[in-house]
Amino acid sequence: MSNVGDSYENGIGVSKDKKEAFKWYLKAAEKEHNKSQYAVETSIYEGCGIKKDIVNVIHWLNKSIENGNTSANELLEEIINMITS
Repeated sequence: MSNVGDSYENGIGVSKDKKEAFKWYLKAAEKEHNKSQYAVETSIYEGCGIKKDIVNVIHWLNKSIENGNTSANELLEEIINMITS
């Protein structure tokens, strides 16, 4: 599922389609695929393929952090700094 998301995000074998990429990343993330969890977070944070939603981003960031993703922790700190500035 994550590879299908990568294909749509990068236009590998298919036309680039951010919404379709997000759909496949989300399916993989819901199955606890760590790389896909981070792709979902960044997509929601950047509004790429889906509407920006900070609350939803924080939800997925926390899931990734629980699974040991240090990049997720960095993005969460960035969001907290942005909100508190």
